[in-house]
Amino acid sequence: MEGERRAYSKEVHQRINKQLEEIQRLEEVRADLQVQISAAQSQVKRLRDSERLENLDRLLKGRIQVQAEVEELQEQTRALDKQIQEWETRIFTHSKNVRSSGFIRDQKVKSRRRIRILEDQLDRATCHFDMQLVQNAALREELDLLRIERNHYLNMDRKLKKKIRHLQNMVSTLTLSSTSAYAVREEAKAKMGLLRERAEKEEAQSETEAQVLRRQISHLEQLHRFLKLKHNDRQPDPNVLQKREKRAQEVAEGLRKTSQETLVLRYEDALNKLSQLTGESNPDLLVQKYLEIEERNFAEFNFINEQNLELEHVQEEIKELQEALGNTRASEGDRHLLQEQQQQELQQRVDNVRSEAESLEARFQDVREKLEKLKAGIQLLFTKACCDGSMIDDLLGVKTSMRDRDLGLFLSLIEKRLVELLTVQAFLNAQNFTSLANAALLVLGQNLEDLPKKMASLRPPDNLEDPPGFEARDDYPMSREELLSQVEKLVELQEQAEAQHQKDLADAAAKLDGTLGMDLASTQRNGSSTALVPSLQPHAIPGSILSQGTSKDRSSHGRVTFGPLSPSAGHLPSHTTHSDPSTGHVTLGSTSASSGGHMTFRPVSASSYLGSTGYVGSSRGGESTEWGVESGGTTSESSGGLRSSRGHASSPGPASSTGPGSSSSKDSRG
Repeated sequence: MEGERRAYSKEVHQRINKQLEEIQRLEEVRADLQVQISAAQSQVKRLRDSERLENLDRLLKGRIQVQAEVEELQEQTRALDKQIQEWETRIFTHSKNVRSSGFIRDQKVKSRRRIRILEDQLDRATCHFDMQLVQNAALREELDLLRIERNHYLNMDRKLKKKIRHLQNMVSTLTLSSTSAYAVREEAKAKMGLLRERAEKEEAQSETEAQVLRRQISHLEQLHRFLKLKHNDRQPDPNVLQKREKRAQEVAEGLRKTSQETLVLRYEDALNKLSQLTGESNPDLLVQKYLEIEERNFAEFNFINEQNLELEHVQEEIKELQEALGNTRASEGDRHLLQEQQQQELQQRVDNVRSEAESLEARFQDVREKLEKLKAGIQLLFTKACCDGSMIDDLLGVKTSMRDRDLGLFLSLIEKRLVELLTVQAFLNAQNFTSLANAALLVLGQNLEDLPKKMASLRPPDNLEDPPGFEARDDYPMSREELLSQVEKLVELQEQAEAQHQKDLADAAAKLDGTLGMDLASTQRNGSSTALVPSLQPHAIPGSILSQGTSKDRSSHGRVTFGPLSPSAGHLPSHTTHSDPSTGHVTLGSTSASSGGHMTFRPVSASSYLGSTGYVGSSRGGESTEWGVESGGTTSESSGGLRSSRGHASSPGPASSTGPGSSSSKDSRG
C-alpha cells in the first residue's frame, strides 16, 4: 500500500513537472508571438505591406491588360492568316483563268484599276498612320510630362513621408522620455513624502526632547543660581565653626577618621542609595545593568547620529532631484516650443501646398472650360461648314460628344472644307480676270506682285518609298559616315532622275512645237472676242508657278486641270459646270465660245490630310499630294498635257478634259 502511494505521488509529481514545463514553454511562445505581433503592427511594416499590396495590385492589373493585348494580337494574326490564305486561293484561281490575250488585256485594265484603288487605300492608310503618329507623339509628350509630374509628386511624397516618420519617431521618443520622467517624478514625490513625514516626526521628537533638555537645563541653572545665592548670602554659623575646630582637633589627635575611610563610607552610602533606588543589592548585577544601559544609550546615540547623516544625505538628494526636475521641466518647455514651431512650419507648408493645389485646380477648371468652349465652337463650325463627317463616323463611330484627342481630326476636316470653299471663291474671282496667268495664280492662291518675292520652296522626293540603294538597318543605329554615304547616294540618284526628267520634258516640248503653231493659226482665224492671254509662250508662265506646292498650298485638297488651249485666242470653253458640293468635284469653264480647255477641281483622296498633319507626300511611287496642274495644247510647262516639274503624275484619278489634250496627257501618264 505504501509503495502504491509513493508510485502514485511520484507519477503526480512527474505530471505536475511536465505541465509546469509545458506552461513555461507556452509562456515563452506567447512572449515571442506578442513580440512578433508588436513588430508586425508597427507603422513602418504596415506602410511596407500596403506598398507591397499596391505593387501587387498594379502588377496584376498590368498582367490582365497585357494578356488582353496578347489575345487581341493573336486574333489579328489569325485574321491576317485567313486573308493571306484567301488571297493565295484568289491568285491560284486567277492564274488558272488567264488564257486568252483579250482576257489578259481586260485583266491588265482591271489590275491597273485595282492598283489605283489600292494606292488610294494605301494613301488613306498612310494618312491615318501619319495622323496616328502625330497623336502618338502628342500622347507620348503628354505621358512624359505626366511621368515627370508623377516623379516630382513621388519625390515630394517620399520627402513628406520621411519627415512624418521623423516627427513620429521624435514624438514617440518624447512620449517615452516624458512617461519615464513622469514615473521618476512620481517616485521622487513618493520618496520625498516619506522622507518629509519621517523628518517631521523626527523633528517633533527632537523638539520634545530638546524642550525636556531645555527644561532640565533651565531647572539646573535655576537650582545652581539658587544654591550659589544661598551659599553667598548665608553667614558662617558659630556652631559650625566650633564643630569644624573640634573636628580638626580630633583629626589631629587621631580620634577622627581619614579621608579614605570617609570615601569608603561615602561609597557605601551611595551603594545603599542605589540599591534602594534600583532594588538590587548585588553590586555586580548593578554594574552589569549599568553597563547594559550605557551600551544601549550609546547605541541609541549612534543610531541618532546615523539617522541625522541619512537625513542630510536625503535632503541633498531632494535638492538634486528638485534641480533635475527644474531642468527637465525647462527642457520639456523648450521641446514643446520646438515641437510647436515645427508643427506651425508643417501647417504652413500644408496650407501652401493646399493653396497651390486649389490654384492649380482652378486653373485646370478654367482651361477645361476654355477647352469645352473651343470644342463647342469647333463642333458648331463643323456643322455650319457642312463638313463630311462620314470618315469620322467610320473612324470613331457615332459619338455624342467630342473627345480631346479628336480635335485634330475635326480641324483637318474643317481645313479641308475651308480650302474647298476658298478654291471655289478663287474660281469665282477668277471669272472677272482677263488673263489666264492671273486666273491660274489666283486659283492657286498666288499673285503676280508677290511672285518675285517668293522663294523656291523645298521639294520633297517624288517617290517616298525606299530607293534602290537604300538599306534600312534596325538592328543598330547608323554612324555619321554611314548616314553621309546614304545621303550622297540618294542625292546622286535624285539628280540622275531629275536630269532624265528634264530631258523627257525637252523632247516632249520639241514635239509639241509643230502642233502649237497650227493651233495658233486656226484660233486666229476664228477671231474670238474675249481673249484671256494674247500669246502664251513656254516662258510666259513658269512651271514652278503652276506646279509648285508651298507650305500653305500643301494643305489644299483639290486638283486643277487645264484642258487644251489655243495660245492665240486663249479662250476657255463655253461651258461651266458645278457639280454636287458634297463630293467636292467642280468642273468650271468660261463663257466664251471657243472649244478650248476646261478646269476641274477634284478633291484628292484621303491623303490630302497630310497638309494639315504636317506630313508631306505619300508612299505612292511617282505621285504627289500637292496641286496637280495639267494642260493640253500649249507649251511643256504652261499648258501642255505634261506633268509638272515636281512629279511624274499629278493625280491618280482620270483627267476630266474634253479637248485633244486629254489624249496627250494620257499618253504621258502611260
